[in-house]
Amino acid sequence: LDRRGGRYSCSGTPANGWVRWREHDWSADAVQQLRGTVPMPRTGAAATNGHCLRAVHAPVLAGVAAPARVIALLRGFMHTGADGQPRIARAAQFFAVQAGLAQLRRIDTQGCRGRGLVQLAAGAGMALTWHWLVQHVQRDPWLRHCRVLLVQECPAVTPLPATRGEPALSPGRRLAAFMADGRGCTLQTTPGTLQAWLRRRDAGHDGDDLIVLVD
Repeated sequence: LDRRGGRYSCSGTPANGWVRWREHDWSADAVQQLRGTVPMPRTGAAATNGHCLRAVHAPVLAGVAAPARVIALLRGFMHTGADGQPRIARAAQFFAVQAGLAQLRRIDTQGCRGRGLVQLAAGAGMALTWHWLVQHVQRDPWLRHCRVLLVQECPAVTPLPATRGEPALSPGRRLAAFMADGRGCTLQTTPGTLQAWLRRRDAGHDGDDLIVLVD
């Protein structure tokens, strides 16, 4: 915390890795209004610009530091990368996952699950957003039966182990098996493999339990 306002990160993160928290309806006017409503403690402590530091930090105190929000972040939005560095979700990632889950839980008048698009700006951390979204889908009692297909140009897919002397399944056969009976599972594939399956498929995919994430 400093006079520029609050930032947050995981413990041990370098200073240049700390980020600001912005609510999904953030605006300069809303932040100014929030700062104006913060109760001022009668301690006489003030920043150089004449504003109480508590008011300067109002956005982060009302956002990432709110009790319910910080508990949600600690329980479901922490990840330790291959480099051993723990990471916590940025605001855009957190709200993207929340928006995606809300849309998937919505059922229309025909009884079909909601469809939608989650779009993040370049550099917003799509890989971790995928990770947290899939993690929450698998934990949600209303969604954990769903199959999740990750479509990426160069996926890091580990071939399924061979059984009874049979060779490992090819990407196409793996996708066909997933489409036929993959409820509750996650598969990563390429656009080419998906297009090939669409051309060869014998029947359409029934139901609304398929969640497709495309980078």
